[in-house]
Amino acid sequence: MDWHFQITWEKAPRWPRPPLWAAGVVALWGLLLAVARGLELRYGVLAQTCPFRWVTGRPCATCGSTRALMALARGQPAEALRLNPLISTLALAVAILLVARLVTGRKPSLRVGTHSRQAAWVIAGCLLLGNWAWVLRVLG
Repeated sequence: MDWHFQITWEKAPRWPRPPLWAAGVVALWGLLLAVARGLELRYGVLAQTCPFRWVTGRPCATCGSTRALMALARGQPAEALRLNPLISTLALAVAILLVARLVTGRKPSLRVGTHSRQAAWVIAGCLLLGNWAWVLRVLG
């Protein structure tokens, strides 16, 4: 059975180049938020930026992410964790890894066996479902 995983730190450029598609997604999300905020300020209309919530009336598993990231940017980690614990934890982990890369010039590389990969997907799914239950409780 292939139940192993190995983390190694590989040499990498200190400043990572984000993929173009990721920059496009962030830019589109920023535009959507700007339009929603403009509608709110001009017409008093609270625009729904989550398509799932717009259709169902219930928050999705990642609802509250923008507010959580803004809370992190304001230095309010407890509020960020309250709004969306999964996204907040992932954002903090990415920030730590980015700082480590900038300081050391190395990035983590993960090698995972087949069975370990399957288990990781199951764990990730359970974390997402648990986060969704939290979001429904807090924001629902």
